[in-house]
Amino acid sequence: MEGSAIARYTVFIIAQCSGLIALFLIIAVLSNCGSIDWSSTINVHAFCMFFGMVYLQGLAISAFRVLTFVDRLIVKMLHMAVNSGAMITSVVALIAVFERSRTFSLHGVIGLITFILFALQWFIGFFSFLYPKLDDEKRAAVMPYHRVGGAVIFSLAVVTAVLGISSFNSFSKVLCLLRDVSDQLIAAGVLTLLYGILSVILVQTKGFKRR
Repeated sequence: MEGSAIARYTVFIIAQCSGLIALFLIIAVLSNCGSIDWSSTINVHAFCMFFGMVYLQGLAISAFRVLTFVDRLIVKMLHMAVNSGAMITSVVALIAVFERSRTFSLHGVIGLITFILFALQWFIGFFSFLYPKLDDEKRAAVMPYHRVGGAVIFSLAVVTAVLGISSFNSFSKVLCLLRDVSDQLIAAGVLTLLYGILSVILVQTKGFKRR
């Protein structure tokens, strides 16, 4: 295995470990602060948004960098399927939060903008690269914007998640009935940032590009 491949998979593995640990920490906190079901819509929102817009989206944008041994069409379909999963969980998260409240915070405004951009990216990607699909020249012209747009939207999702974790931490003693979950939330926030940074590095580094 050549050096660039070793570096690529090292970055991917560290990113995935960071993302998964952050996800498990969030699940642990939400489980200690009620339950992740419709009786606690704020917890449903938090879990679905993190799992979809952060973890699954990060996995989707990494697919073309790590599955270099798989046929491009299969990777393309997997990329779309994982992003579709992110879309579905995000819609559930939005329904959950709007059932609870229609007031907006900085976290809410950035989150809504991020979701709208993500939905636009999903539709443009589907029609440009899957069906009915643009011709080769137009796809080549659109691809750099699609790739950069994906990285920007994912970065916005990470920022939104960290803002959400920070907001949850501010009210954690009330939401969690005086249980101290601050350390877990801070760790989840730091690991979320690490997951985001490493995933963007993986996607944007030219030496990691699929050949």
